[in-house]
Amino acid sequence: MAFSSSTITHHELQIKDPFQKTYEWELEDIPFFNELIVSWNAFRPSQGFYLISTSLYTTQWSAWLPYAAWHKDKQKSFNVTDNASNICSFQDIVVCPNVSKAKKLRIRIEAIDHATLKDFFCLHACTTLGTPTFNKEASPMRVNPLNISPLSQMTLDHPRFADLCSPTSTTATIRYLTQTNTLQATHFAQHVYDHAFDIYGNWSFSVAQAFVELGKAWRGWVARFTSFYQIIAQLKNNCPIVVSLKGPLKGSAQTYQSGHLVVIRGYHAHNREILCMDPAFSLDSDALIAYEEENFLQAWERRGFVGYCFARH
Repeated sequence: MAFSSSTITHHELQIKDPFQKTYEWELEDIPFFNELIVSWNAFRPSQGFYLISTSLYTTQWSAWLPYAAWHKDKQKSFNVTDNASNICSFQDIVVCPNVSKAKKLRIRIEAIDHATLKDFFCLHACTTLGTPTFNKEASPMRVNPLNISPLSQMTLDHPRFADLCSPTSTTATIRYLTQTNTLQATHFAQHVYDHAFDIYGNWSFSVAQAFVELGKAWRGWVARFTSFYQIIAQLKNNCPIVVSLKGPLKGSAQTYQSGHLVVIRGYHAHNREILCMDPAFSLDSDALIAYEEENFLQAWERRGFVGYCFARH
């Protein structure tokens, strides 16, 4: 069975000069793609900011398009289009227009206003062609649920608690991976808030801040999943997956019409159920839930099977 291409490529930075201000990564010899999602693993600069930009090659290189500005205590994404190629950088994705395909990419990091690159460690490029297609052939085995402490966004002391599904799900995941409960979802939300778009769910900012909380022993990135076995592999490595869904979803707390992020924490093969931590329920104690597999995958498909992945480095 053929699948639309979605590839994740990891790149560890090679910083030789501690005073280096610019770093470029060029990626070629990859399948054609028309969407790019950039992730990075770095500590925040103590001064200034990092400007992350991208350029895609279709028939020629596009102009450099700003992707993210990442400061000590704030962050913003962009909405900008290259007039020559019509390639657009919007929030957390870079897309080619219409039937155009890219075959190479560049990612540039600039350390601006006294920032340095010494604490910038890794880049990740998720390249996808067309609408992601998912191999729904399920694993025959049960994956015991990871013991994630449930966390409800509805109980948070925050004026926009209803918008904090991504910060809450990622906080619960970080608490599990670190085996501590010190991180607060409201703190995490402050550090992923996109000042350009007034949102808390930017995918790239979420994994970037997750690295800040987890530390150098970890790597994190955004991916579009193409196989059930990728879910199983993550879970068997003791790593939950934060995924974006769009309703309807049978048994869910709300309709999830604008997208909603939950944590996959296990799989019950016999019952064909995806075991989740869903922060939309009104109480922490209600947030652990099992969703019927086919219905869950349909809701995930509406968001292009996107997820936050974590792995020990």
